[in-house]
Amino acid sequence: MCDPAGPLIDWPAGCQLRQATLADLDALLQLERYCFSPWLAFGRTRWRRRLRQPAAVWLVVQPSGIVAWIDLQPYPRWQQLVIRVLAVHWHWRRQGLARQLLQLARWQAGRYGYRRLRLDVDCTNSAALALYRQAGFERVAELPDYYGIGRPGWRLMCPLSVPAEESEPACLP
Repeated sequence: MCDPAGPLIDWPAGCQLRQATLADLDALLQLERYCFSPWLAFGRTRWRRRLRQPAAVWLVVQPSGIVAWIDLQPYPRWQQLVIRVLAVHWHWRRQGLARQLLQLARWQAGRYGYRRLRLDVDCTNSAALALYRQAGFERVAELPDYYGIGRPGWRLMCPLSVPAEESEPACLP
């Protein structure tokens, strides 16, 4: 029987996908400090609010702790799922975790019946831009001073022609 938690994804050995809970707050804050500057970080109050929402934050964990996460926000009016944050600990980068979390986002969008994924990215983050382009995202807007004065961001959109759940062969075991 399939687990409704997500699509079939081949996670690296020892890694598992699960939804975040309030019990993960301190570990998320610690990883957030590694991945983001203080003026971009969510902080404790915002994380508490996000962790109370069902299916909002997904973690990739292994015995040593959280190694990656994705924060998803559905917008029914716009028929799109917004990727608010996608982060991978620097030691775990370039191992496919971000690509796999994008696959999870596609699957979630399909569950909602949405036809688009959206995210905002720092236009100087060449590694993230390459990943998103490869995943089918296209630039739709520039966001002046989005990441601070003189640090613009780009809004990217990825059209989904087929609901992800129809294109996935199976769910996680």
